[in-house]
Amino acid sequence: MEIYHKIRLQDKKKFDSIVLKEFKKNFFKEKKKNDLFKKNLVILKSIPKKFKNFNILHPLRVSFYSTIFFKNNYDLMSLCIFHNLFEIENINKIEYKKFINKKTFKHIEALTIDKKKKFNRKYVAQYYKKLMKSPKIVQFAKCLDKFDNLYNLNKNPDINIKKKYLKEIKNYIVPIVKNNKIFNKYLKLMIKTNYQQIKNG
Repeated sequence: MEIYHKIRLQDKKKFDSIVLKEFKKNFFKEKKKNDLFKKNLVILKSIPKKFKNFNILHPLRVSFYSTIFFKNNYDLMSLCIFHNLFEIENINKIEYKKFINKKTFKHIEALTIDKKKKFNRKYVAQYYKKLMKSPKIVQFAKCLDKFDNLYNLNKNPDINIKKKYLKEIKNYIVPIVKNNKIFNKYLKLMIKTNYQQIKNG
């Protein structure tokens, strides 16, 4: 992870090219799982054609990080691939229901946040309360999503939003991965890095 971390900080494009290259490989021993996962990638790649503002690299990075911090888990990787699908404005969820299995579909719904309320303290508390009742892979997908975003937080010019975002991660995300030594280490490192960037202006 140390190598990936340094590359991500120094050269995002290089890191993204590594991620794209990784997804050309087979992650699983079972051919069936590899075939199913490739179908998921095909679905993901079709989304930007309909929704121009959808950043395909984010879910790919989130799924890639899942292979580093957790075992190659088909369900977790697939969920990470689609974790923010329903946050796309004006998306027809029913259209994708026929492509995505029922369990993953349900998990994506649990992860989906109301963007208009994402900094509302009461809403966020209720959101995580529900999330903690969801299966572990849903919680892990959320943690991986937040972790990836920490590398881009410095681009946000609003210091107050940065602080709220970091506080949310400290309050809700850190406790979920506290027993995962590697994940916990780099999550806290990125929190510290972002606080240092805020301090230095």
